[in-house]
Amino acid sequence: MIDIDAGIAKARARAEKRETVTQPVIFNDAQIGVKMTAMTDDEWRAYTLMHPPRASVRLDMNASTNLDSAVREYEGVVLVDGDESDDLLSKNQDGETVYRWPEVYDSLSRQDRENLAFALWMIHDSWYQEALKTAGKAQTGSPRN
Repeated sequence: MIDIDAGIAKARARAEKRETVTQPVIFNDAQIGVKMTAMTDDEWRAYTLMHPPRASVRLDMNASTNLDSAVREYEGVVLVDGDESDDLLSKNQDGETVYRWPEVYDSLSRQDRENLAFALWMIHDSWYQEALKTAGKAQTGSPRN
């Protein structure tokens, strides 16, 4: 018999976990951390639907989303340098609050962008591949392999 209650409880516990990653990057000639916190499963699904995969990009097809635009537009990114942090929110000349992460992202190297894409995928979807392996159902050639 399938234990429905146990399955629902595990899914809820995973959703509450909200994993965080701090990915090192080079910015302003120094290594700093880019901290990202996972969305809930429902938020992530809705978010990735707004960033459809580019057909010519294998990474996008494997992740089922355009990871480049997903990272660039990700809300709540925090820069970390030792004990200091910056939520990337600042006031412009008109006194409006602006989110500077897209500007920072655009200034990063190709390698840093790729590492951030992988980190974002890891905090949202890597659990699934591990769950398949644990359940003994991982298949060679799977789009998530």
